[in-house]
Amino acid sequence: MKKYFYLLFIVFAVSSCHDDGYEDTNFIPNIVFSTTINLNLPQNQNLLIPNQYVVYPNMGHRGVIVYNMGNGEQSVDEFVAFDLACPHIELTSCANPMDISNFPEMTNACDSDGIFYDFQLGYSRTYEKDAEGNQISVSGVRYDLQQYKAERLGGGNELRISNF
Repeated sequence: MKKYFYLLFIVFAVSSCHDDGYEDTNFIPNIVFSTTINLNLPQNQNLLIPNQYVVYPNMGHRGVIVYNMGNGEQSVDEFVAFDLACPHIELTSCANPMDISNFPEMTNACDSDGIFYDFQLGYSRTYEKDAEGNQISVSGVRYDLQQYKAERLGGGNELRISNF
């Protein structure tokens, strides 16, 4: 009887945790993939430098950006990886990856729809801009970049990117 009480408590606790003002409308479907990146290869050298990134165009839906968070420690959260598919539009609506020319700001490459993503310290923040270029939060709807797991393996010379 005691274990049923705990199970009921956990179900109740999990189901009651949500933000009424938040609507997750990420249109990027989950895919299963896992790939290993050798950090010693020349094309991956930027990942050894704090606050730098490398884009892998043949990963994920529209490519994956992997970013070195710059904490200098070899830990699971030293690197972050995000899909470059724009999360607020259907994949069939745009075949291009997001525009990262103003990194850490990222935008929809297919349409100037006024929605921007701020890629700072491994998270995304959705906002619009006013006439002067000031950031205005998008209320009611938030679009999160599709994040993938990024972890160092073994001796630290390999990085696994996966969604599981």
